[in-house]
Amino acid sequence: MMTTTVLTKQIYAALKEELPDTAPYSFIYQSSNEPFSTIGLNPENIVLFQDNKLIIKKDGSEQQVALSDEPLFKQIKSLLNPQKPCFFLISPDIYRGLQDPLVPSAIFIQPSVEIRINKDKSIEIWFANPQSEKALKKSISKVLNNKTSEKPTFNKHQNNNKTNTWTSEADDSFLKRLRASINLLQTEAGKMIISRTYKQPYASSLDTFHLYDIYSDLEPNCAASHYANIGDNQYSLGCSPENIFELKDNTLFFDVIASTRGVSPDPEKNKRWQQELLEDEKENTEHIMALNRYKNRMQQLCQKGQYQIDFIKKVRTFKHVKHLYSRLSGQLKSGIKLFDLLEDSYPPLNSYPDSLVLKADLRIEPFHFYGGMVGYSEIGMDNASCFLNIRAALLSDSQAFTQGGVGVIKDSQAESELLEVQNKLACLMEAFDLWQGQQHAS
Repeated sequence: MMTTTVLTKQIYAALKEELPDTAPYSFIYQSSNEPFSTIGLNPENIVLFQDNKLIIKKDGSEQQVALSDEPLFKQIKSLLNPQKPCFFLISPDIYRGLQDPLVPSAIFIQPSVEIRINKDKSIEIWFANPQSEKALKKSISKVLNNKTSEKPTFNKHQNNNKTNTWTSEADDSFLKRLRASINLLQTEAGKMIISRTYKQPYASSLDTFHLYDIYSDLEPNCAASHYANIGDNQYSLGCSPENIFELKDNTLFFDVIASTRGVSPDPEKNKRWQQELLEDEKENTEHIMALNRYKNRMQQLCQKGQYQIDFIKKVRTFKHVKHLYSRLSGQLKSGIKLFDLLEDSYPPLNSYPDSLVLKADLRIEPFHFYGGMVGYSEIGMDNASCFLNIRAALLSDSQAFTQGGVGVIKDSQAESELLEVQNKLACLMEAFDLWQGQQHAS
């Protein structure tokens, strides 16, 4: 039977082919905790923060909005229609002061057409006018009537000749930074996020949606995935391992993902690695540090005594890595809403305490959306989910950007952290190789 994920991608692929005018600023958003996947088409309202400017795109026109002294998230909220759903991407570059003038640092897309694919495979079309709804239903019917619907939305050619053309900081240089951070943490308590950027060109003839299709097939256990057209020849896609928060009927949920081991194809070795992850003192220390930070946030955001640890130190497994995983939940205090949580959570991936931030982040180049927020809010903005945008790629004008990082504590080993970054990005890079292989196989 066709899965919801496969059905969602097939519907999007069919609409993109048959109704190409729906593609600009369209998106797919899927969360393992949501009862539905969503496709957004024909944007009604787009709010951008780009090159330190607020821009609204609406009804075919573009308008710049003067920045005020109010917090940025509050200004953006005032420009959105709360009676429409909203997909959003927010970059940490706003905070870092290294924005790329050619790429938005925040984008909020409110579609005029939303297609929801429910877990029971039923399909709902929201907001469409009668004429567009008729065309949408026709395209969706073709997918549902396709007897080969279990096939991927395109041929995923095997590519045995890996391109291996990602450019990045040299391993020796990255190891040097890791060792310097570990040494610093011997005298300063805390955790430092150390990351490296990777870049690779791709052929403009390749369809970026196909990369998302491959990647989400390779990483089906991700917590959430997205694909979004965010501008002229600009796309964001990713398979996130964890939420930043989820908001459901005034209940707040936090994922705590920290501590990592690889995944082995050898069942016995894989079992041993998992046991090591559960028992390793350094990994447990790192996880409890993260858990305690979230417990403190629960105390600040939730009603007194109305929060709990749902479970602690389970293992969440992906294609190439596994993590210790805990989850907390609680009842929000009165008056706290989605944009309050966005502001409170920003930036979501950062060193701590604050005295370590600039020592860990060299502020050399933009992160784009790495380590930022990707999410979706329903009508009314009372229910929303926001995920950490890692294991993700930005595709801009035939150039792919991705980034990988690690949380370093005083007991970390530099060589292990280097391997961890490689493992975390292995699935995305595998997908990229398969995608690039289409160019040579076609």
